[in-house]
Amino acid sequence: MSINGIFETGRRSLLAYQSAMNTTSKNISGVNQAGFSRRRVDFTSLTFGLPNQPGVSIGLNANQIVRVRQSFLDQQYWTEMQNLGKYSTDELLLTQLEQVFAENTDAGLSNVLSEFWAAWNDLANDPESESTRVIVRDKAVLLTNAFNRISGDLQDMQEQLVQDLDGKINRINEILHRIAQINKQMAINKSPDLLDERDRLVTELSSLMDVTVKEKESGQVVVASGGLILTSGNEVNELNLQIEHSNTRMKVKIQVANFNRELDLEFGEIGSLVETVNGRINDYLDALDTLAVSIAQQVNQIHSRGYSASGVTGTNFFANDVSGASNFRLNPAVRRDPNLIATRKASEAVGDGSVALAISDLQFSSIVNNQRVSEFYNSLLTRIGNEVQQSEFLHQTEQKIVDQLQNQIESISGVSLDEEMVRLSQYQQAYEAAGKVIKTVDEMVQTLLNIV
Repeated sequence: MSINGIFETGRRSLLAYQSAMNTTSKNISGVNQAGFSRRRVDFTSLTFGLPNQPGVSIGLNANQIVRVRQSFLDQQYWTEMQNLGKYSTDELLLTQLEQVFAENTDAGLSNVLSEFWAAWNDLANDPESESTRVIVRDKAVLLTNAFNRISGDLQDMQEQLVQDLDGKINRINEILHRIAQINKQMAINKSPDLLDERDRLVTELSSLMDVTVKEKESGQVVVASGGLILTSGNEVNELNLQIEHSNTRMKVKIQVANFNRELDLEFGEIGSLVETVNGRINDYLDALDTLAVSIAQQVNQIHSRGYSASGVTGTNFFANDVSGASNFRLNPAVRRDPNLIATRKASEAVGDGSVALAISDLQFSSIVNNQRVSEFYNSLLTRIGNEVQQSEFLHQTEQKIVDQLQNQIESISGVSLDEEMVRLSQYQQAYEAAGKVIKTVDEMVQTLLNIV
């Protein structure tokens, strides 16, 4: 090899190992950076030869500094993140829904109903007592407050979740636009830093919604959901939220704007929120309304046929336009004057409490979808409790799966300080050796020049 060839080989070696040391230093600085992937130098792509030879590589470029990743693990991790986003949000929301019913407190509907029935039973035993009538009125007010509170809290929660959905949809659109920008930059420079940022964005996106991700050789990705492409190259199809109102009910739809088609999202945080808004809360409200209307109708049916102590009849105990838990309320006239409360039948004398007893006995009758009041309501509570337990189990199980995948990814892509320090020492020694080659050749040249 000529002297010029030795010089060129030494120069390229210096550049190569300088790049290797810079890459190792980058690894060390990123050891605690979330989503950082270890880099390595691809020395196999270097070509050493004579100066100005076509195809000869000089130093390392961005394509010769590669991330240590395993795409199969990444895809599996993103899939499990969709499940984790769904189950963790399910647990959070179902726990909040369970707390709305407040069954572990005196304000729980079960306790208030028991006190309501008991007050009527007391009135049946002492039908002429004004104070007992007042207690019946007061317990009825507590019952209306309980129905109104639960219904109102469920609707407030539904509205809040819709706002949360809107915010998350906006975040999804931001992520899609940023991924599109990275795709555009990838066409120019396949930078490991850009790839790391892209993967962090995809991870966040997968925790929010159902997505499939396909990576091209260029590093660009195609992100799709439900068979519809959300981003490809630098193009983005944004999502938008459609809200539908029907009486006291609310439903949402998520559409891909450019396709004008609805996305049926099942997983991720979005999937849980949509299921809770459209399904769970509306189901609970329907059950609560059925219970409230049944109680109002059955009590009114008996009460309107009875007589008060002063002989007044035809009075509804609850308002006659009760259509659900939200407008479940006492007849304003009865609320103002408890003496209008009926206790006896027309055929019975003053002092009879048969009407009051019949109302109290409604608790033992199948008046709500062929079930007793307590059975119907307890079945609703049992459903909520079972869903909470199931969501806790699924969340814990999925968290373990995600943790295992994270550990596997970390074992492959994570940075070991000890390993990087060893590599840094090796590259430094190689760099110094290359420098000595150039110095030695320079001394040889100087010696030859002096001889001449």
